[in-house]
Amino acid sequence: MSKQKIEFVLADRVEDRISGNGRSKKTSTEYSKDPEDIIGEAHQMVEYHAVSEKPMQELRDMETEAGMKAGIAGVKGKMNDLANSYKEWRDYRHDISTYPAQVEANMLQIQDGLSDYRLTLAGLDHKATHIDVEVWARYDRILAQLPDLKQKTSKRPLVLRSRSWLEEVWLAWRNLIQQQDELLDLLSRAPQALIFYDKMRTIRTQHKVERIQRAEDAREIAQARKSLEEAISKIDEMASIKDEITHGSEILRLEEARSYWNQKLEEILKVDRIDGGNAQGVLSNIYWLGEVVRDAPVMARGVRSIEDKFNKLVAAHDMLVSFGRSVIPQSEIARTTVMMFKEVPKLWASGDFDELDRMLQSLENFITYYETKVDTELAIAERKRPGLTRALALNVDVESDLLPQLLGFVRSLVNAVDARDRFMRGHSEKVTQVALKIARKMDWRESDLEQLEMAGLLHDVGKLSVPEAILTKSAPLTPHEWSIIQMHPYYSAQIVKPVTSLSGVIPWIYHHQERWDGKGYPDRLSKSDIPLGASIISVSEAYTAMTTGMPQRDALSKEVAIEKIKDEDGGQFNPEVVEAFVDAMQA
Repeated sequence: MSKQKIEFVLADRVEDRISGNGRSKKTSTEYSKDPEDIIGEAHQMVEYHAVSEKPMQELRDMETEAGMKAGIAGVKGKMNDLANSYKEWRDYRHDISTYPAQVEANMLQIQDGLSDYRLTLAGLDHKATHIDVEVWARYDRILAQLPDLKQKTSKRPLVLRSRSWLEEVWLAWRNLIQQQDELLDLLSRAPQALIFYDKMRTIRTQHKVERIQRAEDAREIAQARKSLEEAISKIDEMASIKDEITHGSEILRLEEARSYWNQKLEEILKVDRIDGGNAQGVLSNIYWLGEVVRDAPVMARGVRSIEDKFNKLVAAHDMLVSFGRSVIPQSEIARTTVMMFKEVPKLWASGDFDELDRMLQSLENFITYYETKVDTELAIAERKRPGLTRALALNVDVESDLLPQLLGFVRSLVNAVDARDRFMRGHSEKVTQVALKIARKMDWRESDLEQLEMAGLLHDVGKLSVPEAILTKSAPLTPHEWSIIQMHPYYSAQIVKPVTSLSGVIPWIYHHQERWDGKGYPDRLSKSDIPLGASIISVSEAYTAMTTGMPQRDALSKEVAIEKIKDEDGGQFNPEVVEAFVDAMQA
């Protein structure tokens, strides 16, 4: 009998046997069994699928026996349970037979989902670790269960398995499919979650980077501002102690420059307070302003040099005009005067050094072009009326009538220095005489020679501020003592500074210890940056010192000293000055 018909037979045949319509071959002993045992045996037969192999007559006998003992109602209930149990066994077996294919289909979807997941993850900067861990943990659990479950299912035909075993395996497959469904759901939601997580992490990272950058920018701005303020403070210190920046200039005003720098700094910092995201622009402006402040002294020297040449040219032309001659058009004088006295100071203070260089070059070209013409006309005037230009020169100097009195005052100062340094008595006078010889060889005008005479006499007057113990010390000086000696050019310039008529010689006095190679002091100027008057005094002083005997050494001969000066041509000394010196000393 087929297993599919068991559910109909159980109810119908038992009822027939109980009503006496069927026959049984069971003995009286067998009929004495308890009804519960009979039903249990029937269940056992269903459980192990023995129903299909037993003769139907045995089942009818058991039904009859059970009916005789328990009654129709009780047997029907038991038989219904037995039928339901069989139906579950049949459904389990059917479902289990379809699950492997369903699981394999799900695995293909999972693989596709994982591919999309990997592609999404590859395009992101931040990995959502919690999502990634959950995805792969679920996937690994599925992979771990699948082989064992397949093997367990296929080991024996399902038709030979009990209902309880089928139920266990059915639950395992259902659990696996549920895990697959959950993983597929997770994979469907994962890309969006990954993108959101990446966006949030990116925003947080960006905010963190911005906070760090703002802190770094603030630190750099504070450091740059401190450096700038130190540079301005150093300029102030230089101005208050040495006044070497605008020394001898009538057009440069350090106070105006400082005011501009401080105002510019406030404007830069105000921009930073308004637009906090423009830190690099603020830093760039502070660094630029710092360069302006640091370069101001160097640029001032260039301005002073052009200013000195310009004033001399204009003064010489004024002399020529007084004699009734004019070389430079008045419009040109007016134009260049505006440039020299208005535009140049403004450009210097504002730090527009490129434009300042162009303007100074323009003035240099103007001076070069007219200087020779003016000198030629003055020379012609001098030949016609000897002494005229000297007289005119004295007239254009507002304090030139004081020169004789000044010269007497200057010699008194020099005598005071000589009284404190017995080894160098008469040194300044000798230096001055050598300097005048050199300048005459270089065709200096008489008025310039007078200025050089003053500078030569006064170049060491600052030694009045140096302790006498240092000046007269015969042993080698200590570094500290040597640093004090090196301050004497500054002291000399400070002593001369109040005398307005001597303002033009202050740079010569202040820089007479500079070297052509830039290794001198106080400013380590080099080459053409050194005023020519200072270079002349430098050669003159070196020659005078070498030919003067000292406690620690004998005086050198004139010839040896000249050779030593020549050896330093282009090193310590200006080559042009050395050439004139050699010619003057060998004449």
